[in-house]
Amino acid sequence: MKESHITPQGVALLRKAGKIIFNLFFLFSICTGMVSCTIGMKMNPTMQTPDASSEVNELELTDIIEKIINQSGWVGQTVTIVGYYRGWDLSKEAQHGPPVTRSDWVIKDTHGAIYVFQNAVEIEGQENLSEGERLNPGDPQTTDHILRVTGVVRFTQDKYPYIEAINIDLLK
Repeated sequence: MKESHITPQGVALLRKAGKIIFNLFFLFSICTGMVSCTIGMKMNPTMQTPDASSEVNELELTDIIEKIINQSGWVGQTVTIVGYYRGWDLSKEAQHGPPVTRSDWVIKDTHGAIYVFQNAVEIEGQENLSEGERLNPGDPQTTDHILRVTGVVRFTQDKYPYIEAINIDLLK
């Protein structure tokens, strides 16, 4: 029986192929929405995020915003936040002004508040609300609604984090 030996060039080629496969899977996961806030743990083990096997209860608020604000390793990561809609920071809970446009609004979870750049993303479920209940960023009466926002963590030029929305669901 002949022994097979892998050359150093072969090992390097196998490592490179593994990295390419991982990157393709990662990009596919992002494009299909399969990656959530748990990817931060895979990319930076010092960040504490929910276990990948744990599902976020639809009406259970997350506690991720404080971590995003205090750890720059989140930039570019896709996260899911469940929290209260706060309109144009009507309760003055965010630490800065709107990051992209004056239309940006705030979401607050159990440990912090952060701006959301909604862009052209529709809020799923809002069509079921009556005219007086609809989310209005200037109306304090709408700040008791709970949303689930999935988006990418971005930073302003002044290094303030915000969420660029990919998907928004009205939960309550």
